[in-house]
Amino acid sequence: LTNTENKISYSRQLYNSVTSNYNVKLEIFPSNIIAGMFSFKPADFLAVPEEEKSVPKVDFSGLGD
Repeated sequence: LTNTENKISYSRQLYNSVTSNYNVKLEIFPSNIIAGMFSFKPADFLAVPEEEKSVPKVDFSGLGD
């Protein structure tokens, strides 16, 4: 479960990093000219609500019965 949570966290960070790079490219010459010609819009960052950041409590004690 911890491994899965770490992978999800890494993927969120990667998405936001790529989004940041994309948004910067939209503003810098010469890519801003191409972006304007094709109506590229800035991308939104991934926002995770606080309640989804908390680690869920998992109880496996009743599974072996």
